[in-house]
Amino acid sequence: MNEQKNKWNLIKEFLWKHWMVIFIAAIVLIPILLNWLIQWQSFFEFVGEDTDWLMFWVTYISAIASFAMVFITWRTLQQNKEQLNELKRQWEEQNKPKLFCSLERSKEDMLLILENISNSAATNVSIAMDTNIEKRNGYFNKVVDLLNKSYLTIPPLQKKIINLYIPAYVGGNYDGEYIEVAISMDGKLQGTYKMWLSEINLIRSIDYSPTSAALESLNSTIKTKKFL
Repeated sequence: MNEQKNKWNLIKEFLWKHWMVIFIAAIVLIPILLNWLIQWQSFFEFVGEDTDWLMFWVTYISAIASFAMVFITWRTLQQNKEQLNELKRQWEEQNKPKLFCSLERSKEDMLLILENISNSAATNVSIAMDTNIEKRNGYFNKVVDLLNKSYLTIPPLQKKIINLYIPAYVGGNYDGEYIEVAISMDGKLQGTYKMWLSEINLIRSIDYSPTSAALESLNSTIKTKKFL
């Protein structure tokens, strides 16, 4: 068994090394071989002359070769199309907006953070919020109603900060209370986040007041220039 395998490997190695010589020899010898076969005496009767059959086989083989070329071209185009579709899918997967939701707290209230962690803008973002908080104030209910009716746009690598007007005091008793946020984009659900209020006790306070003050100052400047 091993001897046969070794012989076959030697034959393949020989053919690989001398394929050019074999190809040229085949081109030269095939017409001679055909001429020799045509001159053989036939064992059965057939219609037409020897040269007619030769032309038939030439035409027949040419047609098969043409069909093979058409098939190879079609198959190559199909493979190229599949590769392009796969590259397009990968590009869309890498560049589609990715939204993330979390809870943070300022010095006074809990904040809902909607963050776009991708390099593409997230448009037509809708929020559906559900909660089991028992003690809700009017401001929180208004925020929930407004979010459920609104559509947001979040630029690349930016975030939306939403004040929930829920007191964020250290050591607060939020046992078993949660906020569940379902984020959709262009009508398709992107993800659902269930956040327990008790985790606020583990999060340090973040002061967003400098950012708010800067935005208010900029807004005031724009309004002033508008009416000048």
